[in-house]
Amino acid sequence: MEECMDVAITTAGSSSWPTVTFAGMEDATEDAFQWTCTVPKIGEASATITRLLDDVFCDEYEQLHSTNAVNCYMKNMNITREEAKAILLDQVENAWKDINEELLLLAQSSSLPRPLIMRIVNTAKAVDIFNRNCGDAYSNPNHLTQGIISSLLVDPMSI
Repeated sequence: MEECMDVAITTAGSSSWPTVTFAGMEDATEDAFQWTCTVPKIGEASATITRLLDDVFCDEYEQLHSTNAVNCYMKNMNITREEAKAILLDQVENAWKDINEELLLLAQSSSLPRPLIMRIVNTAKAVDIFNRNCGDAYSNPNHLTQGIISSLLVDPMSI
């Protein structure tokens, strides 16, 4: 299962996303880029959340016809789909704990630009919101997906 997770997290792409989006920002520093290249714990946790939620909430066709974390767990542990999903959702919760722990540590001891750190966190938040509230919102967008995007970009709350 470890090998499956290593490949799955890498293919999620979310570990490279913060680095790519950070490239054009004014407060991008060489130290920040070097930090992202070390695959920090917060980045790994974000990638774990992204990959596992995508696999747990993917549509039925994808669940039956692709190699994903749910199918790997079912095969390796000889358990049902629902048991595998429950275990993987526990791993997602543990990854959120890792993110929160890292946020506290980075807030106290880091000179890293806050926008970089928040990109990592916000990537995981967005994936969590869309998958838990909308099912597989990436492959099958629906009215809930449209409502979330509208409330964020079209009709935002004033503070």
